[in-house]
Amino acid sequence: MSTLLFDLRYTLRLLMRSPAFTALCITVIALAISLALTIYVVVGNQGIKPLPIPHGDRYVALMLQDKETYRILRGDRINAFIYQTFQQRLQSYQLLGAANIHRTITTSDDGIAEAEAGASITPNLLQATQAIPLLGRNLVASDAEIGAAPVALIGYEQWQNYYAGRKDIIGHLSRIDGQARTIVGVMPQNFGFPTDHHIWTPLQLPSNADPSNNSFRLTIIGILKKGTSVEQADSELKALIAQLANEYPDEYGHLSARTQPYIYAASANDWGTMNIVMLTAAGIILLLACLNVGNLLLVRANERTQELVIRSALGGSRQRIIQQVLMESFIICFVGGVIGLWLGSFGADYVRYQTEIVVGSSFLPFWMSFDIGPDIFLLTIAATLLVWLLAGGIPAWRASQLDINSALSGGGKGVTGKGNSKVAKGLVAVEVVCSFFLLVLSGAFVSSVHFANQIDYGVDTNNYISGFVNIREDAYPEDTDRVQFFTDLRTTLVQNPAIEAASFTNALPGMGYWRSPYNVEDRDLQSNNHYPNLIMIPIDQEYF
Repeated sequence: MSTLLFDLRYTLRLLMRSPAFTALCITVIALAISLALTIYVVVGNQGIKPLPIPHGDRYVALMLQDKETYRILRGDRINAFIYQTFQQRLQSYQLLGAANIHRTITTSDDGIAEAEAGASITPNLLQATQAIPLLGRNLVASDAEIGAAPVALIGYEQWQNYYAGRKDIIGHLSRIDGQARTIVGVMPQNFGFPTDHHIWTPLQLPSNADPSNNSFRLTIIGILKKGTSVEQADSELKALIAQLANEYPDEYGHLSARTQPYIYAASANDWGTMNIVMLTAAGIILLLACLNVGNLLLVRANERTQELVIRSALGGSRQRIIQQVLMESFIICFVGGVIGLWLGSFGADYVRYQTEIVVGSSFLPFWMSFDIGPDIFLLTIAATLLVWLLAGGIPAWRASQLDINSALSGGGKGVTGKGNSKVAKGLVAVEVVCSFFLLVLSGAFVSSVHFANQIDYGVDTNNYISGFVNIREDAYPEDTDRVQFFTDLRTTLVQNPAIEAASFTNALPGMGYWRSPYNVEDRDLQSNNHYPNLIMIPIDQEYF
């Protein structure tokens, strides 16, 4: 122990005698680790980490896709009959539930209306999260029975903002989506399952749904049985939907199906390729830090050759010399890791700030976390150890090759000058290759962002404002009712002297679209049993 303490004190004195060298090595490691942690925070929120609820790694979404175009039909696209058939026939799931999640629920008490993201959901999905309500109770199976008393569950934010945190909220009768509902519970703060929801009502489905009845448009969420892979569940689902297509060709003949990890499906993006690119960039950054610091330590070890040889000649063991060299790199890596973790926390806060600007804090999915949690600490430790072993291992290995006779006869030229020179050249060569690769990745990413921001939409976008309108199907059941609603809304808007014109569409330019197969009247474009598809954006007559 005394030997270890002596080497520690000696190493600290050496580092303090070379403050520029020490500061440079620590800075390189700190910046590399902080960048890697920031990238991990971004990637972790896009699917490489499981949902922060029990069995979160086994949550999947069961989705329909067009058999001809293979386009996934995102959103609430599954009717009650398909859901009930899935429940009865699929064997890969520990639990299967349904929800109408792509909707806005309006609360309107005392003439004050407020719209929030809400979901009509089967109670078993909420119960599976094992979230304990802050007040009252959770939704239960009896709430979802046809004819049950109308109830609602609200989130903590909704309770504080709309209801001003009133203490007698449980049992309060509130007008939610045009219906008087009794509030039975308040969920904990930051709970937003399935994504960013703040109001939940029980999903009441008929016991024997009709295959052609599409009045219920659902998203199906499942928890895989332990040991069941997504691929196995996907094969079973595809086989079942093929059976339904044969049994009901008019209703389901054009459909196939796909099972996806829940986070990928809920974010409506396939982040797989982007995650790989970003994780590759993080790995290259750490590797560059290892090579840079390793090269610096190798040069320093070469400068200390005479000192190490003399220590060896005076009786210092090879193990003791290697230990001293490794201790120097360990102290540098430890301090760099601590500073990197501190800087990484600022990076995570910056990502949170930018994300909230773009998305809005109330619209962030509940699984998005920008806090420095245990996984970040473990990653920091792993990254620090990796940098230490790679950066410190090279000079330690070279120190272990010391030849006392050659060193003493070679004077101040150093023992392993030629050997160290070859290793240093090799490290520099690898650094150049990695730096070039990282530069290409960074350039491609920056260019894509730049071009995305410079897209010419063909019109002057100044003085344009947009808003989102969601109308309830039960209040406007017929197409003519919905058309009349939007016609009246346009008339009201253009009467405002500050508004010159108004139009309606389902997507702003560059912010979403549908792909739809098409054909032409004078010839059949079908090829290999598939029709070509094109991007389609529904608009009204005033759009252009």
